[in-house]
Amino acid sequence: MNIIDIFDPTRYVEPSKYLSFWNHFFILFKGFWPRILASVSLFFAFWTGVYRRRIFLGGFFFFLAVIFAYLSGILRLLGV
Repeated sequence: MNIIDIFDPTRYVEPSKYLSFWNHFFILFKGFWPRILASVSLFFAFWTGVYRRRIFLGGFFFFLAVIFAYLSGILRLLGV
């Protein structure tokens, strides 16, 4: 047994359940809610980064905003 086999999720969960979980998870990144979450994350990025002067936390919220904003487009390109 390899060390990589330990991290294989299909070893512990049925492949159909694993795929179903990720399909439901990625459905969350399409539509209205990701836009709201991206807007809120962008607000918190500016709030914490500029006003509170916590650069790392502001960067983290900006990173979240980018993920929420662009993940649905990337998923559409991949055909998910």
